[in-house]
Amino acid sequence: MNKILFSGKSYIRIHILRFLKPVSTFKAREIFMDSEELSSLSKEELIKKVTYLQEECKVLRSKGSTLNSKYEKLNQKFNKIEEKNKRKKKRKFDRALYGQRKIALRVVYFGWDFMGLQDNPGLDDTIEKIMFEALSRTKLLVRSVKEADYTRCGRTDKGVSAFSQVMCLNLRCFKQTSKVGNCGDSEESQESHVSDEDNTNQELDYCSILNHVLPEEIRVTGWAPVDDEAFSARHHCVGRVYKYFFPKGVLNITKMNEACKLLIGTHDFRNFCKMNVEETTIFIRRIRNFTIELNPQEDQIETNNPYQIYVATIHGTGFLYHQVRYMMGILFLIGLGFEEPNVISDLLDVKKTPKKPQYGYMADFPLTLYDCAFNNLKWNLSEVASKKLLTHFQRFNSIFSIKSAVTKSMLDKFIIDANIATFPSDTVTVKSSIPYNMADIENYDINGFLLSEKSASKQYKKVLDRHTGLSLEEKITNMENRKKRKLDRESIEENNSIQEQEITITV
Repeated sequence: MNKILFSGKSYIRIHILRFLKPVSTFKAREIFMDSEELSSLSKEELIKKVTYLQEECKVLRSKGSTLNSKYEKLNQKFNKIEEKNKRKKKRKFDRALYGQRKIALRVVYFGWDFMGLQDNPGLDDTIEKIMFEALSRTKLLVRSVKEADYTRCGRTDKGVSAFSQVMCLNLRCFKQTSKVGNCGDSEESQESHVSDEDNTNQELDYCSILNHVLPEEIRVTGWAPVDDEAFSARHHCVGRVYKYFFPKGVLNITKMNEACKLLIGTHDFRNFCKMNVEETTIFIRRIRNFTIELNPQEDQIETNNPYQIYVATIHGTGFLYHQVRYMMGILFLIGLGFEEPNVISDLLDVKKTPKKPQYGYMADFPLTLYDCAFNNLKWNLSEVASKKLLTHFQRFNSIFSIKSAVTKSMLDKFIIDANIATFPSDTVTVKSSIPYNMADIENYDINGFLLSEKSASKQYKKVLDRHTGLSLEEKITNMENRKKRKLDRESIEENNSIQEQEITITV
């Protein structure tokens, strides 16, 4: 049978005609004769021709019955195909048929190439926007985001990553119901008395579903059912951990750790953040622990290597806007020897320093929201999702490890080539050409670029001697004056509009 170019019965008719074509031309000269030719035949020849034609009729009847049976079979086959295609037609997804439940999602993302977490109008590459699109694409959102009671644990800025961001919202659940509601509240679930553990095991694999459509820089590493309808990922978080990674360079890590201890405790951190009084006027926060240590992945023996990565770990209950990056900025100035640790105490004393001095804060990409702690949240991750995530992160680690090794090798090669080009070859060895001692790396910008100010200037000015911004009280006064002026403008515009309407009516 040739390739089907037509569907249904049209194809069957064409197929039969092609099958009959040889029969209609079979010995045409012998079958079709005019009257003169027939009259010239003898009796025996006529009998022979009639006998032949009778045999041909029998053959044609036999082939006709065969064709009829084939036609019926083909007709039945195409009818089945048409029925199957009808069933395959995409059905419209009716969200109203599905129940929903409050779910907490644990999200990991590399924020280097994104414009921060918060979904802002006009920005397509934010973590929230991509997550909302994935939730909508996978039909997990029963209603809109505004109606889903969405909350998040921490708002990370542009370039900042997260290993344990938590988002909480109402999502579609496994159980189908005739009305929208919680999966555990339907009559069917109440009659069956299924345990919470069974409900969790029978629930949708949220991690696998979302990871299938999310970009490779974003992954969901766990989900947890939330029983409390008033739960907020922001306000019910009992602890947050941030980590900041940086190369040692010429930093005095001992002095920096000494200064870290002064930040531990409950303080007013208005001088260690970007004050936005329209969002909050309370700047008291608690730091539980603050340490700077050699990254566990680094060589613990080779302590004089300036390229070794150190990590600052900050435990706290909550943080202000840019607080971690401003704290790290001051610590860097202390580590570089431009400031003493007691500058921390002076900045924390808001009576002594009521106005924040103008100093730089650290770059965004080394900062990571490492962990968020909650009470009574039990995280779930299927075996299938776990294996895929492990493979995914191993691949990422291999890629960046290779890139790190390549860039380090390129740096070493350049240092060797530069020394050979500058000095006589007999005075240079490969080992001594790499500046691994403190005296040789004074002019190497290993970590200074992370700080957003020219701290290495010869005319360095102490932080407490610099120009200051407005105090908290002055900012609040300015905000209240702005609001008052706005209300006055709106009142004047409203009065003008009323007067114009009255004039129009009078005319």
